[in-house]
Amino acid sequence: MLRMGLDTSEDAVYPDLAFALPVPHEAPVIAGTVGVGVMDYHGGNDDRQQADQLRASYVDKMKSFVLWLVDSGRPVRMFTTDVHDEPIMHEVIAHLRAHRPELGPSQFIAEPVSSLDELMRQIASVDTVVASRYHNVLYALKLAKPTLSVGYAAKFGALMAEMGLAEFCQSAHSLDVDRLIEQFTDLESRSAKLRPTMTERTAANARLLSSQFATLSALLFRAPEPARTTAEHRRARTGVHP
Repeated sequence: MLRMGLDTSEDAVYPDLAFALPVPHEAPVIAGTVGVGVMDYHGGNDDRQQADQLRASYVDKMKSFVLWLVDSGRPVRMFTTDVHDEPIMHEVIAHLRAHRPELGPSQFIAEPVSSLDELMRQIASVDTVVASRYHNVLYALKLAKPTLSVGYAAKFGALMAEMGLAEFCQSAHSLDVDRLIEQFTDLESRSAKLRPTMTERTAANARLLSSQFATLSALLFRAPEPARTTAEHRRARTGVHP
């Protein structure tokens, strides 16, 4: 913005509008369940020459992590928010079924999502979340779910730090499965202490957004001035006042 000649130094900064969304009610939590959100990750614009390798590496590592989750007795719920991510989810599912064909339906759940409300309900039903899509991470934090982000941009780190989870981040570009397992184990063990902070900061973000909406409403939808009478118009044109 500065390079475009716009001085934003006095501008207020507000949270993502998603923090103002309503939360689902009466969504039962399946104890111990881990929500895993995957994406069709190919790296950024500078990674086009190795996009296929990055995708294959990311998918293989997420397969390994999900396999570790079910082997350690944790039920898994997978979710996506983009149709382009669905093939990745199906690859992970196929790998899991090939290597653990004995898994029952309660140990691994992967249901389609067709609306934001459905996604929020799915996230609300789990205990912890590991996700790569930005708004999957944000919705999980908003619902006070201890979350581990496997992100692709600096905004993930900023969001996680704001919510008190700065140490629970990794880059999808250089994902380390062993470290991911260590981070997840630590996250899970500290979940009871982390939730109050997340709830408090979500409430603070909602208050900031309420203030933003009030400011915008006052600026954009201010009440019109009362219509002038004929005599008032005449006085305004002539400058003559009684």
